[in-house]
Amino acid sequence: MPQLQLAAWSSSTLYPTILNSRRYTQSRTMSAAPVFWSTPLRYCRWAARERPALFWSVIVGAAGPALMPIVPPIRHYFGDVDPAPVPVTYPVPNGPRKQLTGYDD
Repeated sequence: MPQLQLAAWSSSTLYPTILNSRRYTQSRTMSAAPVFWSTPLRYCRWAARERPALFWSVIVGAAGPALMPIVPPIRHYFGDVDPAPVPVTYPVPNGPRKQLTGYDD
């Protein structure tokens, strides 16, 4: 049973105020999972232990765009060259075209 405390709003009227009710304790309770924006390093430690697949997939996914400007110079340093571009048009010969025979529509 919650404790009741009487709070005086005016000298003649007394209003009961419920202490330790759900409305007051709900905002003060802490969950098991830390909140990312208030303590990011603590959240990362928690996520690495409790949800490793999600944590490492975010780390690997964030590493891709971060390494894009770094990896190509390293590849060229070790001798890896870029392949020739794939042709997007077919080369048409300069001479006259042969007239096809035997393929009646």
